[in-house]
Amino acid sequence: MRALLLCAGLMAAVPTWATEITWSVENGFPVIRGAKAFQKFKDEWKPGMSAEGFIATQDADKLRQLLPKTPETLWNPATGLYDKGAMFNRKHTIIAKASGTPPGADCVWFTDGKQYGKASPCSDSFPISLNESVNIELSVKPVGGDEGSTNVFIRTYTILAFGDSFSSGESNPDRPAVGSGAVLTKLNKGSGILRAGGYADGHFTQNADWWDTTCHRSLLSWQSMYAMKMAINDPHRVVRFASFSCSGAEIYDGFFRAQMNPPATDISDRVSVWSYRDGSNYRELISRIPGEEPEQVKLKHPTLNRSQLNAAIHLLCPETPKPRGGQFVRRKQDIELGNRHYYGKVEFDQCQKRMQPVDEVLMSFGGNDVGFSGVVKYSLVPKEVYSSNWSDSSNWAKAAYGRYYDNGKQGWLNLLRMHLKVISPKDGANAARNQLDKLYSDLALSLDKDLGVPRERVKAMLYPNPLQTPLPKACGYRLDMGNVALTEQVVADSFYAPGFRDRAKYFKFYITNADAKSTEDEFIFPLRAIQAKEITANHWVQIDSQPAFKGRSLCSVSVECEDNGVCSESDRFAWTKKDGEKDPSLTPIESFSKWNAYGTRGRSLRTGNDTLMSQARFDKNGNIIEDWGNGSVHPDAKSHALIADSIPSWMCTI
Repeated sequence: MRALLLCAGLMAAVPTWATEITWSVENGFPVIRGAKAFQKFKDEWKPGMSAEGFIATQDADKLRQLLPKTPETLWNPATGLYDKGAMFNRKHTIIAKASGTPPGADCVWFTDGKQYGKASPCSDSFPISLNESVNIELSVKPVGGDEGSTNVFIRTYTILAFGDSFSSGESNPDRPAVGSGAVLTKLNKGSGILRAGGYADGHFTQNADWWDTTCHRSLLSWQSMYAMKMAINDPHRVVRFASFSCSGAEIYDGFFRAQMNPPATDISDRVSVWSYRDGSNYRELISRIPGEEPEQVKLKHPTLNRSQLNAAIHLLCPETPKPRGGQFVRRKQDIELGNRHYYGKVEFDQCQKRMQPVDEVLMSFGGNDVGFSGVVKYSLVPKEVYSSNWSDSSNWAKAAYGRYYDNGKQGWLNLLRMHLKVISPKDGANAARNQLDKLYSDLALSLDKDLGVPRERVKAMLYPNPLQTPLPKACGYRLDMGNVALTEQVVADSFYAPGFRDRAKYFKFYITNADAKSTEDEFIFPLRAIQAKEITANHWVQIDSQPAFKGRSLCSVSVECEDNGVCSESDRFAWTKKDGEKDPSLTPIESFSKWNAYGTRGRSLRTGNDTLMSQARFDKNGNIIEDWGNGSVHPDAKSHALIADSIPSWMCTI
């Protein structure tokens, strides 16, 4: 009996090898060229990690090293097109691994029963080239072990992204500007930093750089992070992602027609004053004689070479599309909010073959169409000047001069508000009521008819309320000191207006609770309600961005800063100390080198100072380029990450 038990024990001690196979696509996000760059992401962004969790582990220095430069992606900034041959390559490399094999054994791999390659150590990862969307039986035979097998099916998912600055990632350059250690004690209002010496008077050592600088498009946008998260979390899928979003885009001036005045006009030959505007530069005049051809308006502004619609058609078409092969006029042209032109004739390129299918469209449109940024400026830019001491004088001569002087200042302020293109909340809301239903309807029809995307596959973002009244108690001071860079832009813009220039340095960008509440009630809440209604009417899926901004208004600080006075450099607003100011959040940062564009902070939107430090660029002579200002009052990377995390995914994983 004892011998029998001993024999049984010896038998139990003999190892058995249950061979198992795991596999993953080597590059599941092919908009990034090469597997090594994607693997770098996977090393930092672990499967199951949220986009917010990923951003929390990063800072500006890490992201400069991690994010690929433009040539390392499929995007060509010179043409405004993607390398569609590489994007839609049907063959992919998978990395197979065998486990449960005898130590030191060699393995032979088979696909559908045929040997693939030579025997190699079972402990090594094994690359195998396979076609997508085909069932393949993958098996492995280890020497001295049991054969293992699994089914391999490489799934694919194609995402197109369209939109404006809220989609492009404005204010979040892939490689933010690098500041120097120069002290900031002289950077008060009126310092002239924007007209100072090279590299903004020695405060910078390196330009900001974007995935696409022309459009201020970043891989840190919510659209990009949503797609990247999908690719990382499903090792068996290839996620094809292509963004055409561009800061400043509107539905007709951007999606249907090539966008005029993109953020950066100096970096790419695809921006020019073209003889023909892609998408049609026809504008129907309201007063034109019936029966006559619409007047052809010649371009006067730098314009992109392609509309977002045509760029997408070029990507999805297996061949070169026929230029201007299709056209439509969905409604007569309309003009509102000064000089915004809606509708009219649109020409688009036509694909003669069946286009690549699209699984999902992500977009944010409508904000620029109804003046969102202009309304924000309306609230931030003062409406009246302070009266001079003489205006209330009992001496009639002094009083008359005082009123004359005040009227002159008010006149300059009114001109500045016109220059900044401020829009009243009521005018913006009226434009939304008058236009948004028609604009969204035209957009929905084109996505369905011209790109072949069913409406239920479109996800549209609802713009947030970034104000969130009541504002923090120190909001006015924080915005005033946090927007010195914008005041400096006013100083620079008034260089040739001496009568205003001397007073420009006293300009304040701030917002009161009353103005914030008025903007919410008159514009933001109506806009969100109209958007929600039209998104539902067009059978799109709504992405509500508001939760990403909850508790993080444009002038919030962290709890540690607000309650305990412990304010990190990233949470601070000011460059210099204001006499008598005791709020810890207004403790100046030491230098631009201390600024971390992707540090943790309480506010969700960039101030003017934040934007200058993050996205300053310089010409060959070291002079600052003005596109830095586009990023002011735009979401930071954490907000984009939270939006990405809030989007439900349709794809399944097995």
